[in-house]
Amino acid sequence: MLSLGYARAIKDLLISRCSSWQQARLFQLFQRLQTHVEGSGVGLYAVKKIVENAGGTLSVASHEGEGTSFTLTFPA
Repeated sequence: MLSLGYARAIKDLLISRCSSWQQARLFQLFQRLQTHVEGSGVGLYAVKKIVENAGGTLSVASHEGEGTSFTLTFPA
């Protein structure tokens, strides 16, 4: 039997469309793309590192009018 692992998508409707240059910087340490909320720019960097250390992947997709989706995928 083929096992595909586990994937979970999280959609953030509050974040409007992320441009391609923002998506490229999104998971870098100390990067803040939203100035209207507090933060240090460590959160998404830390989440990506934790997911990758567990053998998984974290990706982002963004579409105008639909918000931004983050997908976490883990091996079986």
